[in-house]
Amino acid sequence: MLHFAGIFYGLSAIGPGIGYMVGGAFLNIYTDFGSVNLSTLDLTPRDPGWVGAWWLGFIIGGAIAFLVAVPILGFPSELPGEFILIVRRANLVRCLKTIGALLCIHHVHFKTEAVEIQKETIFWSPVKVSNQRP
Repeated sequence: MLHFAGIFYGLSAIGPGIGYMVGGAFLNIYTDFGSVNLSTLDLTPRDPGWVGAWWLGFIIGGAIAFLVAVPILGFPSELPGEFILIVRRANLVRCLKTIGALLCIHHVHFKTEAVEIQKETIFWSPVKVSNQRP
């Protein structure tokens, strides 16, 4: 886990510098690069009338973000087993409020197993579980 945090913080420190350099490179491209022939104009990147394509980095960054987002949209909205974890957490909180910390582990495990069996065999909607043991 710490490796991922180090990679994240390292890239967040290096990223603005890379963006600044790429943006500077895009300023050497004339803003109307597809429709204007630069050989007919007497403009160079050093002239005051030169307008660089500073916006090109935003277009490329947005396209890359979109390409990364498309596969992420293929993931399910709810991972398998997530319902059971939600029920376990809710039951643990309810148990801690009513019974106490020492008796909660067995009580929560029993109630979660009952919900899990009912969820798998009958339907996927949340099941109301009573607070009393049979």
